[in-house]
Formats: sequence, C-alpha cells, structure tokens
Amino acid sequence: ASISGEFFKCMPKLVVLDLSENLGLNRLPEEISELNSLKYLDLSRTMILRLPAGLWKLKKLVHLYLEGMRDLLSMDGISKLSSLRTLKLLGFKQLRFDKSCKELVLLKHLEVLTIEIKSKLVLEKLFFSHMGRRCVEKVVIKGTWQESFGFLNFPTILRSLKGSCFLSLSSVAIKDCGVKDLKWLLFAPNLIHLSLKRLVKLQEV
Repeated sequence: ASISGEFFKCMPKLVVLDLSENLGLNRLPEEISELNSLKYLDLSRTMILRLPAGLWKLKKLVHLYLEGMRDLLSMDGISKLSSLRTLKLLGFKQLRFDKSCKELVLLKHLEVLTIEIKSKLVLEKLFFSHMGRRCVEKVVIKGTWQESFGFLNFPTILRSLKGSCFLSLSSVAIKDCGVKDLKWLLFAPNLIHLSLKRLVKLQEV
C-alpha cells in the first residue's frame, strides 16, 4: 500500500503527521516534500523500504520517529534535515548504520537519539562521538561476537571521557557480544534501565 502524492499536495500547513503502526504501508511518494510546515513525522512500525528524496527537503522537520521499521534499507540523505532535534531509530532489522554514521554525526542540532548498534565502527564513530555522548537517550548494543567489539581502543576512549558526559543516556541494553569491560557506564549518571544478556566474556561491571 502507498499514499497518493496528491494527498500531500492538499496540506501545505500540516505540522504533525503520524503514520505509525500502518503495517501495510511500504512506500511514501516524493510529494511528501510539499509538506513545507511539517515539524513532526512518525513512520514507526511501517513496512517502508526506502525513504523518498522528498523527505530530505522538509527543512522545518524537528522530530522524526523511525523505530521498528524492520524493512528499511537506507537512510542516505538524513544529514539534510538541518532542524532535526529528535531522531528515534531503535528496532531496525535490515538497516546497518555503517554508511549513515558520518551523516548522523552532522546533525548539529540533534538533542535526542535512540539507536541500535551492531558494529564496532558505529559504536566508536557515533556512540562515543561528541554528538553521541550528548544526545543518545536509549541504546541497544548487540549481535557481534568480536572479542572486543569497539573496545579495542577502550583505554583511549576512557581517557577522553571527562565528567558525566552521557547525561541524556537513560536506557542501555547490551546482549550477544564479546564486551569485557563496562567502565564507561560510570559516565552515565542518569541511567534508569540496564540490561546485560549473554555477555560470556564480561569480566567487570
């Protein structure tokens, strides 16, 4: 199922668009770019495969919810959403953030980020970046048995952390990976939820 482009052309003043939970929705038209006033867009738990280039033209978009979009293949272009302050990305199945990592770091006004991390690259370049330390609210780290999984240079990372730098971080889930050391959690004073599952190499918490 999809939405007609003409549908969006009739709503130039629309501010909030919630299409979440529409399991039959697998495509958005390019005409979504016509929603010049849009500030809030929720596509969570839809079956959309690709986000249209027209989406990146929504310069006033502040909140973008894409959680649980299990079939989404790409987020190329997301750095063009220059006004974005909230970005929720938990629950992807197909999409990996290795390619999108550089773009996500460019979102200078981002204040809230939720993300699922499955690679060493994204953990080091996004989560432990200045932006990641400031913005990540919820993180799930899972799905790799690499011995150190992003903590190969952990002493270097730990030395770069000063004071309480994960101030937004409230929820952490780590599972099915070879993490040995979780000292970095000491820098997250507002942590509310911590889940550690199947970490067979964990030596110290």
